[in-house]
Amino acid sequence: MTAPTPAPEPDPLVAGFLALLAARRSPRTVDAYGRDLADLAAFLGAAPGGATTDDLERWAADLRG
Repeated sequence: MTAPTPAPEPDPLVAGFLALLAARRSPRTVDAYGRDLADLAAFLGAAPGGATTDDLERWAADLRG
């Protein structure tokens, strides 16, 4: 597994998504999504909103590895 890079600044798109999710899902679900998105941001070294399909495929492969 590749060593994670430091997480970038909080992404307003992610914050908005998590706020919307909080209105419809349990707090534990929202926390899990938040952790996953933070892990993705750390892997990318950038906000996940700009991730490409290739970025997501590399992340998924890294998780499987």
